[in-house]
Amino acid sequence: VRQTSTAVTEQPFRPAILLLVWIAFIFVFFSISGSKLPSYILPIFPAIALLIALYLRDSSMRAWSLLGAFNTILALVMLVAAWNLPRFAKDAVDLSNYEMAYPWIVAASLTFLAGGLIVLWAALRRRADLTLLATLALSISGFLAVQTLMIGAEWHGRTRAGVELVPKIEAELTPSMPLYSVGMYDQTLPFYLRRTMILVEHPDELEFGLQQQPSLWIPDQAEFVRRWRNGPKAIAVTRKEIFDRLQSQGVPMRIIAQDGRRIVITNQLQK
Repeated sequence: VRQTSTAVTEQPFRPAILLLVWIAFIFVFFSISGSKLPSYILPIFPAIALLIALYLRDSSMRAWSLLGAFNTILALVMLVAAWNLPRFAKDAVDLSNYEMAYPWIVAASLTFLAGGLIVLWAALRRRADLTLLATLALSISGFLAVQTLMIGAEWHGRTRAGVELVPKIEAELTPSMPLYSVGMYDQTLPFYLRRTMILVEHPDELEFGLQQQPSLWIPDQAEFVRRWRNGPKAIAVTRKEIFDRLQSQGVPMRIIAQDGRRIVITNQLQK
């Protein structure tokens, strides 16, 4: 029996192409999608990390020098931005949050600056272990800087989530009391209050769910005002411009609590 062999030409594996397709597919898919949240693109980041590793492995001394210089300049820009951050405050609450975050932003900027300077120093000294040293410096300083920034943003996050409003709302909210969200979709307060809210005018991404439970939906503000005037004691969360419009129409309201994003009102004028 004569055996014949056929030579098969194998194409070399190109990991960079695989990683680029991985990244592009997820990014394009969720860019086209009508519903978008930051967490949707989390599967991209392992591919990005591997692609960066491929680049760093083959980087030249000049590329490392440019990277170290870029990180150093970026850290200095962060320091300048931190110094001017209070100028962007919209109100006293924002100003307080920025002031509490300031030392954390400075610490993160200095950490990032240290990483950039180490990379720049190693590249200029032409260290033999440049790739290992620079990679460790960048990864460790970047990780610590991001974690520090996240800690510094905790106060701002609590304010945006409305955590400080919860005790004042709970002091007047009963299990049977209607709870409205007028002209906005607040994703955090229902979680902290452990209550479902009746949406008014603004269904946002809950349109399909509201079709299944129409009792949790009021399509127009006129119907809300009718229920607000004639119904039982209720609480509503809304934006300042909507509050001002309702106030100009003579709608009975008493403010329970407010912050930079929302005003909480009740139709019971006497506490």
